Amino acid sequence: MNIRNTILSFIHKFGVDLRKYPDRGKRNRIALLNSFNVNKIFDVGANIGQYGNEMRSIGYKHNIISFEPMSYAYSLLKKQSDSDKRWTAYNFGLGDFDGETVINISGNSASSSILEIDNKHIKASPNS
Repeated sequence: MNIRNTILSFIHKFGVDLRKYPDRGKRNRIALLNSFNVNKIFDVGANIGQYGNEMRSIGYKHNIISFEPMSYAYSLLKKQSDSDKRWTAYNFGLGDFDGETVINISGNSASSSILEIDNKHIKASPNS
């Protein structure tokens, strides 16, 4: 057994898991952004800023423009973006028409949508 496996086996006994950060998926994402020289991300339906925060945590340093129509989620998103000069948040949604509509508010705000919730979604995530 090599030293890495010995260490992993030892710490697993204490209920601890050791992994490289960021994980492979996140490393691939930042490598892809860098390889295409992406300097602006549009985060549509940003909710409270989870995606923007994730992008910052993996090293994305360029502009993020977030859109969130729900007032409460936007207020939390705005706090995130106000502390970052390269992150701008707007309190409206983007879609295929200019106007107003009704948003179906979910128990899990990230699942809120102008679309009706599907039974498959409810089964997969009852809190939504």
